[in-house]
Amino acid sequence: MEVKFSFDGDKELIENLKKINRTASGRALRRAAKQGAEVIVQEAKRRAPVDTGLLRKSIRSKFKKRRSESVTVEIGPSEKAYYGYFVEFGTSKMAARPFLRPAADACYKQAAEETKQAVVEAVLEEVAKVGH
Repeated sequence: MEVKFSFDGDKELIENLKKINRTASGRALRRAAKQGAEVIVQEAKRRAPVDTGLLRKSIRSKFKKRRSESVTVEIGPSEKAYYGYFVEFGTSKMAARPFLRPAADACYKQAAEETKQAVVEAVLEEVAKVGH
């Protein structure tokens, strides 16, 4: 499952990104992506079926790819709750009980807005650090 956000055309943001080095811009993007992903993580936890509670507790976000110009965050259960995949998609003997996709669908706009706000704040902080 993949949800993508792209921010194009904000000239002030792009100019500020150019003022900071690649490490700082990557740091700003990672921070913003994590903040946006947290919205979906919380909704997925709320929607996850509960038996022992392990599945719900294990849902988190982690970085999958990091580049200075983009960040990929993966959201899902940890390896301890490996069966979360089976719960989400079902098996030949068990009906699917989706919780991740509905969480992403329900929170897509809110997560995008959180990410956008966090990018702006993080970039401005990085710019302030370098004194521009």
